[in-house]
Amino acid sequence: MKIKSVSFYARMVAFLLAIAALGIVDFIFDMPHGFSVPHFLVELGIVILGLGGALYLAHGWYHDHHQAESANRSLKKYMLGVGKTIDRQFHEWGLTEAERCTAILVLKGLSHKDIADRCGRSERTVRQHAVAVYRKSGLAGRAELAAYFMEYLLPPVTIPSGGDEETMPTPAHPPSSSAGQT
Repeated sequence: MKIKSVSFYARMVAFLLAIAALGIVDFIFDMPHGFSVPHFLVELGIVILGLGGALYLAHGWYHDHHQAESANRSLKKYMLGVGKTIDRQFHEWGLTEAERCTAILVLKGLSHKDIADRCGRSERTVRQHAVAVYRKSGLAGRAELAAYFMEYLLPPVTIPSGGDEETMPTPAHPPSSSAGQT
């Protein structure tokens, strides 16, 4: 579900309140001149619809706002869990702090040169750290490192297949750190 912006709700609530206010003002101006029951009912209907619409939209904003906050909290928890899981796996592989830093930046898509610049190391040192990460993990390189964490940390994905949707399962546990090592 797409959550509408606060400004959308604010504009629509203001618009409907303005309509209700104009209906009330028109009713007040009509009072000294007298008015008919049908005219009064139309004015009352405009005011009620304006106020009711404003309340309905305000309620929708409130609901969407709390839904967005809940989604943000869930996402933060998930991201924290992903970070802890990655760190736990790095610990299982026996990575040094420098290798962990290099592995995280490789996972984020940085080149060896960019990692070297960011960490104040030589590009050669960064390459050595990356090679140590691949060796200790039993993975062949950058792509396999990324694929390893994508496979085991991302939630299952629903893929449409000829009108039916099929959920691709995610294995319960990543392979042991000895996977791929001889």
